Amino acid sequence: MIRNVRLTVRDWDGTLRHERYLKHADPALQMDVPADGFEAGRTGYAGCLELTFQAIWATLGAQERDLLELDTLDELGVWHREYAGVVVKSGNSQLTRRHSNFKATGLKKRTTEVRLVADVPEGDAGAQLRAALQAVIASNQLGSAIVYDPAAIPDTGVIVGKFPARGRKLSDLCDYLAGQAGRVWDVDADRKLFLRPTSLTAITLTEGIDVRPTYEDTDSEALVTRVMFNLGTVEGEPYLYAVDSPDLSSFGTSVKDVLFSSSQAWALQAFTTALISGGIEGVTLPELAAGGTGRDEDPVLNEYGVPIVVNIFSITTGETVAYPVVEFTLTQATRRIWIDLYTAGVYRTEPPPALGDNLAEIQVTLPEFAGYPNITLNSRNGQDVRFTQHLYPLPGNAEFPAGTKVKLVGLKNNLVLYGFRPEQLNMAVLGPLAAFHFVTPRRDPATITARGRVTPQPMLNLMRADGSTYETTTESVTLHLKLNALGVSVIKAGQREPAEDRAARWLGQVALADAVQDSVLFKAGQ
Repeated sequence: MIRNVRLTVRDWDGTLRHERYLKHADPALQMDVPADGFEAGRTGYAGCLELTFQAIWATLGAQERDLLELDTLDELGVWHREYAGVVVKSGNSQLTRRHSNFKATGLKKRTTEVRLVADVPEGDAGAQLRAALQAVIASNQLGSAIVYDPAAIPDTGVIVGKFPARGRKLSDLCDYLAGQAGRVWDVDADRKLFLRPTSLTAITLTEGIDVRPTYEDTDSEALVTRVMFNLGTVEGEPYLYAVDSPDLSSFGTSVKDVLFSSSQAWALQAFTTALISGGIEGVTLPELAAGGTGRDEDPVLNEYGVPIVVNIFSITTGETVAYPVVEFTLTQATRRIWIDLYTAGVYRTEPPPALGDNLAEIQVTLPEFAGYPNITLNSRNGQDVRFTQHLYPLPGNAEFPAGTKVKLVGLKNNLVLYGFRPEQLNMAVLGPLAAFHFVTPRRDPATITARGRVTPQPMLNLMRADGSTYETTTESVTLHLKLNALGVSVIKAGQREPAEDRAARWLGQVALADAVQDSVLFKAGQ
């Protein structure tokens, strides 16, 4: 039973102005709202959607772009936060004896109106969003309208590369990072921006006199059954990989392009190592072993910036020893091979390499057929040089098969192997991420009306009167509030937001995806 309702009015920046109540001993603190009360909507993840009501303007004093917080008081004397948003329709101050219409929309709207003040460095998607939100708040574009709570934006375990973002919408960044990490984001009734994992937690109801469903028509305007991942570029061309929805055979192919240049898209594969000639006998490769990182993550550098031989393999020789040859053999199929090495003329005894000197040769031998061209690494500037080389299968072949041998032949002394990583697509990441982007028609959408307050959850589980179960996603929960009544919750389930709204959000993601792509192309051109 709702015993009282409180509206807190704040300035645009979150500064408290005043509070008003449906019932209060001081008439100056009491607002005049008609008996049909308030309607406050939230998503299944409790992000605030819309608040509508009527009031005599002078008794509330909420102006355009003010913030509103709605709380209800229960029979036990406990206040419950139901909603927070920004006023977009503020009645009419000239109507002193008549009710006028008020409407607020969730504070997610404010994220579409402010701009990022810095580019985004590489890091965990959660850390990137925390830093960006703090910077926007510090720039005074939001004031304290949106509350920063690091616990509401935890790390995701997904690393996203750096990209230019200055001047773009905060909402675009939220959409992009949520898509990369397979999360959902919004702003809740406590004015906190959150980034949460997708969830199967459900509202559980039983059809009856207090719970009545109305079943509606199916909408299939929005459809995504294939996610085409762009994983970067290979010789100026995009490296694409498709993940299909299990529903593709039922609905046909509808593709969504997703840029995902993060290293999280790749997983290290197993291989063996052999020192064929030269070098230092008996050296092991602990950091290059399969299951490790494939490289020394924190090498010690000498005064020339070259890694010292600590836990990495040095293909370095003295003047009397033959140039080194090291051979790697793949024991698992691999989609690409990553090699990183240094050369430094001052590292031991040799003079620095001259411009155009051949330093090393990469030879790839395939178990079933020949024809992979040798790759020669050249000194580009006569200075200490670091080389990073990615090897991809020949056209028409998706993978390097198990048994492929990669031989690194030194043509100069003083080469230091920093990393060797045979990599395969990481389906433990790409599969769930694709599932987040799939959109299929929701069969038999419904609107369920239930007496009392229903706490929003992402899913709905309704036990029907005939004993069957109706299970689907929750799109919104709208609470209808009246004084001295239980209230009524209207749940929209199994429905999709209009295709136009989804398209508008995707455009924001595409804008940031283009920025990341620009960054990838720039690196490739260096």
